Parts: sequence; structure tokens; C-alpha cells
Amino acid sequence: AGPGTKTAFDQYPVCGLIYTQSNFMGKQQTAKMLSGTQTYSTQRSGLPIFLAIAEEGGTTGSPVAITNTYKVQPFASEITSIEKATQVAGEIGKYLKEEGFNMNFALNAVTKNANEKRAFKGEDAAIAKLAIAETNAYHENGIIPVFQTFPTNVLGIDKATSCVIMENVLNSKIAGSEDVV
Repeated sequence: AGPGTKTAFDQYPVCGLIYTQSNFMGKQQTAKMLSGTQTYSTQRSGLPIFLAIAEEGGTTGSPVAITNTYKVQPFASEITSIEKATQVAGEIGKYLKEEGFNMNFALNAVTKNANEKRAFKGEDAAIAKLAIAETNAYHENGIIPVFQTFPTNVLGIDKATSCVIMENVLNSKIAGSEDVV
């Protein structure tokens, strides 16, 4: 985060940024960049900014782990126990916090009918238990987890959810019309 970032914040104050692997050149650079970005945001608005990444696990979904030499954790689809979900999210949450992140766009919890490779799979209630365990582990490490997908029909999932990505969703009860996406 240099003069260009400060100028951008002064002109366009935002509430958050999502980083990708191309932003990282090692642990020291990442921590300095995120710290500087947080400082610029706080100076401009008086509020901290969401510093986010999609650190999902696996060899193609771990930009921070791969670039900054942390152990790559498994994809959610490889996790079948609450203990493993807690351990994986705890490890990811720990190194994300160490780097300076406070948000992770990585939780995927889809129903048995979906075929998303990176998502927990199984019956809705079992998926919800894994997702809740993962969410709790992120919270314990100071990371706000953001669900990309989750089973909306499972009781209890709403209590664990901090944030959900809502895009291209048609919900006539919210929109008041079947024509609004």
C-alpha cells in the first residue's frame, strides 16, 4: 500500500477490498501492504476496512498459503468430520490473521444435489454441522467467514453465518416481484 493506494482511498473510500494471489510477494510484503491499507482507510473514514481473500484450500484455492509458504489445507470436499473442519479453518484463520486479513470468502456448503468440487458434500444437516464448525473456528481466529454457498433450509446455519454472498438471486419475497434478479 503506497501513495497510489492512499490517493485512491482519498478519492473513493470503500468498505473493503478482496485480494488475489497476484497481490502477494511474500509474508513481509503482504503484512506491510495490508497494514498500510488499513491505516489509509482508518485515516480517511475513521473506520477499519474489510481486508478479504478467497482462501478455500487445495492447490488452486490457497493464494496466501502458496505464495507465503504456509501449509496448504484441504478443500472442503475432502473434509468429512467436525474435528477436521475445525482444524482446517483454524489453521487458515490463524495465518490469515497473522498476515493482516480479517475476512475470508471461502466457505462453501452446498446440498447433496450440487457438484461443486470445493464444497462440503452430503445431506443438508451434516453439511450445516461442518459449515458451523468451520465458521466458529474462523471467528475464534478473528476472521469473518463469508459463505459463497450454503443450505438455506437448515436450522441453525443462520446463527453461524456472518456474511453470505448474494448475487444473481431471485427472491420474490425480498424484491416484491418475480422479475427482479
